[in-house]
Amino acid sequence: EMFARSTRGAYKMCPSCRALVPRGARTCSECGAHLSAVRAPGLTRAIGNLIPGATATTGIILAANTVLFALMLMIPVSVPGQDPGSPLSGLLGFDRLTLIRYGSGYAPLTLGLLEAWRLVTPVFLHAGLIHFVFNSMALVQLGPLVEEEYGTERLASIYLVCGIAGS
Repeated sequence: EMFARSTRGAYKMCPSCRALVPRGARTCSECGAHLSAVRAPGLTRAIGNLIPGATATTGIILAANTVLFALMLMIPVSVPGQDPGSPLSGLLGFDRLTLIRYGSGYAPLTLGLLEAWRLVTPVFLHAGLIHFVFNSMALVQLGPLVEEEYGTERLASIYLVCGIAGS
């Protein structure tokens, strides 16, 4: 019940003076403290409450990465004439066809067929379980720090721009 109530409130609490401020406020009306790290009620708070220490944007990015990784595990690419293996064979690492099918950057498709969306999708793809776990650990540790320093929108922008540049 408390989990559901925490997602429906109209106010959030200032960490400095404990005053209740409207959920959309960026600074506290009582003490002037920045509220960028305080989760507002709603979906982002629900995701943040499920992942201890994670902020809203970090939780959403982590959820997107997790959903895509789970889809890649459950729906592997079947190649005619090859043994498909077990559904969990992607834990150690996905083959090239699976990664390309799910949107990995592949120059002949990205540039040749002008599939520009392939610039963004590799940001959320992971080549295997170890890659996914270590990237998730880094995101949970660094994401809240970056979001507190630069804000929610800038964290999302930094994550996307750096991911596109890296791929």
